[in-house]
Amino acid sequence: MDSLEDQERIIARARVCRIGLCLGQHPYVAPVNFGYERGSLFFHSAREGKKIRILRENPRVCFEMEGDVEVTPAPLSCR
Repeated sequence: MDSLEDQERIIARARVCRIGLCLGQHPYVAPVNFGYERGSLFFHSAREGKKIRILRENPRVCFEMEGDVEVTPAPLSCR
């Protein structure tokens, strides 16, 4: 396993994060805004909604992050 220092370097480079939840027998993966501070990941979410409902039913979760990517804003025609 990588050291905490290695993990924090990866998180610092991350631009995209997705969480994986379990909706009954089906996976549910959602992109989320996130923050990291002192060994804790924080995911932005509304207080109610699909992700919160799923987590109440099954608190098992995983996540993945991408760091070597560029987030590009939508073209003007999509706004």
